[in-house]
Amino acid sequence: MLQIREVADPIFVFFYDADLSRKSHDPTYDGATEERTHCVSIIKRLMEEKEALRGMALSLLLEVGALQECEIDEGGYYDGDGDLEAAYRLGNSKITQGEIELPLNTTRRAFTDIIKSVYDDNCGDACSWCENRASKD
Repeated sequence: MLQIREVADPIFVFFYDADLSRKSHDPTYDGATEERTHCVSIIKRLMEEKEALRGMALSLLLEVGALQECEIDEGGYYDGDGDLEAAYRLGNSKITQGEIELPLNTTRRAFTDIIKSVYDDNCGDACSWCENRASKD
């Protein structure tokens, strides 16, 4: 039986209790391989959901102007006006209106933590690629 529990930072913790009853009845059953495949597929899906949430958070931050996209480096971002609170409000509004649907076990609080994380990852004076080029010169 698989159980997923949300923790504060929103990383998911997995508990897997294998059903070994089939093993005792079927000598050809390779439960370990099947269980690993099942766990890997669930982990992959949760990672995809987390990346989708980070993409939504980035879109919100760009929409309110908290981050801006670099004109030189596509996919590079830097600090806009720093209005992180506006991104939180817009995200909650879009969740309420049904424009953003959070995955199972993801709370609004966890989503605001993701917004903050994306902002912190990109809030420099210049995009990270521009900063790397400048430091090499």
